[in-house]
Amino acid sequence: MRRSARNDEELAALERDIADVGYYSFVTTSEEAERLSTDEAGRDELLARLMGERVAAWMALATERLADGTVPLYLIPGNDDEFVIDPILNQPGLRPVNADGKVLDIPGGLQLLASGWLNHTPWQTSREETEDQLYERLDALAQQVRDPRRAVFMIHVPPHDSGLDTAPLLDENLRPTISAGDVQRGPVGSTAVRRLIESYQPVLAVHGHIHESGGERRIGDTLCINPGSEANHGILRGYLIDIGEKGVELSQRVEGRRARMRSGLRPARHPASLERAAPESSGCPGGRMRPPAGARMRAPDQIPGSLAQKRENTSSFCASLPHPTPQNRIAATARAFAQPTRPSTGTYSSTVWAMLTPLGSKPGGP
Repeated sequence: MRRSARNDEELAALERDIADVGYYSFVTTSEEAERLSTDEAGRDELLARLMGERVAAWMALATERLADGTVPLYLIPGNDDEFVIDPILNQPGLRPVNADGKVLDIPGGLQLLASGWLNHTPWQTSREETEDQLYERLDALAQQVRDPRRAVFMIHVPPHDSGLDTAPLLDENLRPTISAGDVQRGPVGSTAVRRLIESYQPVLAVHGHIHESGGERRIGDTLCINPGSEANHGILRGYLIDIGEKGVELSQRVEGRRARMRSGLRPARHPASLERAAPESSGCPGGRMRPPAGARMRAPDQIPGSLAQKRENTSSFCASLPHPTPQNRIAATARAFAQPTRPSTGTYSSTVWAMLTPLGSKPGGP
């Protein structure tokens, strides 16, 4: 697909559409685009700056939207989040709290253990380590928890072979393996996380990471949830959880989706234009039912001891940010040319450079 912006209004619309699908826009000249095409360090620096600007904007928006509320917002970065964003997440005066690597007291007499680290993946991304190292990290946090049955473990990667970690299995070239004409799938979660949950049995475990494997499962007495994600299709998913004195009382899966599509690009991820979809509800793990017609939906701040996990700037009580950007990232927008690159982070991405062509000028102009 190719789109050209020929005036400021069209450029603003194009940049918004690109942001809506989770990519980054960058307007430049043909000369600068040519220079960056052979400058890997320059591209990495540009991408880091664009990521930082995007995260800072989301944090500021969340602070503004939640300023008059009473519901706290906790978040953690994931493995597609470069470490460059951590100082932004930790800036003082922001309403969202970066809970990564901490055990925090939260409303309802509960504690939150949070970590964005994970086991090794084929993508060689940030925050990866061996299973033994990961367990040592998580166990050190778990030992700070007063009572696991009054604790929520928010860990980016799901437990291994839990049904929340099923993904395509890749070959040595990072391509899905095919057998009998079908993509082979299997568990890719963490054995360290599963061992931790089996040992400590928290009341709730909140995960992300594997977008295509949403749902809820029990490991012993622990309810484990992964909302899943289709952000690139305009769908944001989350959970509302009621926790009472005896444990989880209600698990309710919710969605938000874009009200309409503005262009050929598939929209996603702007909270100002999300409409709330009817939630799925489950009184027990594995069960699914729609609430009866006319049932009253309670907002998170009306549910004592409630936990909600959603992506990015949603009015959630307990938030995990599994992947603010897709694995295949675009560091700039629109037309001219596209060149596959492998940044120094080890992740594969596509970098697309954009040039604004004024009316009446020839392609390649400023």
